[in-house]
Amino acid sequence: MKTGTLLLTIPQLPADHCWQQTSIYPNLIH
Repeated sequence: MKTGTLLLTIPQLPADHCWQQTSIYPNLIH
């Protein structure tokens, strides 16, 4: 569920995709 939202949010926010990756990736790993 979240993955679908993130995938749609990342491409939509190319400028925020940088901080998003740092906030999303660690969250998914943990």
